[in-house]
Amino acid sequence: MEGTDACIMRAKEIVQARGKKPQLVVVKVAKPKQDLRFDIPIIGLETLKVFSQASVSALALEAKSVMIFDKDQFIQEVNQQKIALVAYPSTGPTEKNYELK
Repeated sequence: MEGTDACIMRAKEIVQARGKKPQLVVVKVAKPKQDLRFDIPIIGLETLKVFSQASVSALALEAKSVMIFDKDQFIQEVNQQKIALVAYPSTGPTEKNYELK
């Protein structure tokens, strides 16, 4: 199975092949029944470089399941790239707002 970066680039290529300008939304979650003791979904600064190449405009994370490497710098760069960033519990969004701390 391809990794996050390859998946994002493949999505960009699919959109471009249809003659449209990419404006992607990335959703990063744990797989059902994923054992988070040994296999943690991760996102970090290298993936942000891919976001820039692929015109990613938003990132939704599963709160308490996805690890962000270099979190402070990651959030700073997300803001610089003007990428919307939200985190939701595994049950999905509700009327309550969630934010990364």
